[in-house]
Amino acid sequence: MKIRLLSVKVLSAISKKKGRSTVNKNEITCVCIDDFALKKRQKYATVMVDIKTHKIIDMLESREQTEVVKWLKSYPNIKVVSRDGSITYHNSITEAHAEAIQVSDRFHLYKNLTDYAIEYLKKHLKTIVEVVVDITDIVSPIASQITKDNENRKLTLKEKYQKILILQTQNKNQTEICRDINIDIRSYKKLMAASDEERRKMFTTVMDTRHSDKVSKKMKIVNEVRELKNMGLSKRLISKKTGLSRATIAKYLDEDFNPVHAAYGVKKAGNYKHFTKILKRF
Repeated sequence: MKIRLLSVKVLSAISKKKGRSTVNKNEITCVCIDDFALKKRQKYATVMVDIKTHKIIDMLESREQTEVVKWLKSYPNIKVVSRDGSITYHNSITEAHAEAIQVSDRFHLYKNLTDYAIEYLKKHLKTIVEVVVDITDIVSPIASQITKDNENRKLTLKEKYQKILILQTQNKNQTEICRDINIDIRSYKKLMAASDEERRKMFTTVMDTRHSDKVSKKMKIVNEVRELKNMGLSKRLISKKTGLSRATIAKYLDEDFNPVHAAYGVKKAGNYKHFTKILKRF
C-alpha cells in the first residue's frame, strides 16, 4: 500500500493532537507501516495506516528500530502488518509482535516478481532472438520508405543541400524534394534563399566550432615549437620549456603534420551495427 501525503503538514497536524487521539489502540489489528522523508536524505518518519479503513491512524517521527518497536508495542492487538522490504521494519515487527503476520505490500510484490522474471529471462534467453515472420505480411513499399526515412535523418544539413542540388537537376519540384529528403518546406525555402555566407554559417555545427577551436589551439603550440627550433634550441631544451615529449615535438616539426584528428568527419557505426544485416531482411 502506497500512501502519498504532504509529510510536514500531516506530521504537524498529528503532533498538535498528541494526547487527544480518538483511536482506540486495542481495536487496531491490521495495519500498514511505511517510511517517508521529512527532509530527503536527512530525516525520515513512519506512518501507520489501518488496512480496513485505509485511513492514517498514527505517525512516528523516526524509523529507528528501538523507537518503532516501542511504538508498535503501544498497539497490543496487532495481528497483520503490511510493510516494504525494510530489514529494520521486519526486525521491529518481530520484536514487538512475534506472532503477527508480516505481508509484503502490493508494490513490492509486483516489483520483486518483475525483477526476478527479468533476471530469469536474461539467463535463459539468447542475446539475439530469432522471430519467424511471414514475408508475405510485409508490405515492401512501406518497409523501403522507413529505411529511406531513417537514412535521411542521418544526413547533415550540408549533405541535404547537396542532395537537393542533385534532385533539382532531375527536374523535381520542391514538394517532391522535401518528401524525398524529409525536410520541412519552410526549411527548404530558407536554405535555398540564403546567400553562400549565410549558408556556410547554417552548415557549421557546434562540433565544427569546437573542432576549429581545438585545431587553433594545437596550431598555436605547433608554431611555438617551430619558433623555438628556428632559434636554435634542441628538442631536449624545447621539451623542457614546453613540457611536451620529444616524440610530440618531432611530430610538430614535421612539415607534413596535420592538426586535424584522423577520425574527424568519419561517421561511427551505431550500437546496432551488428544487427544491420538482420534488420535489412525485414
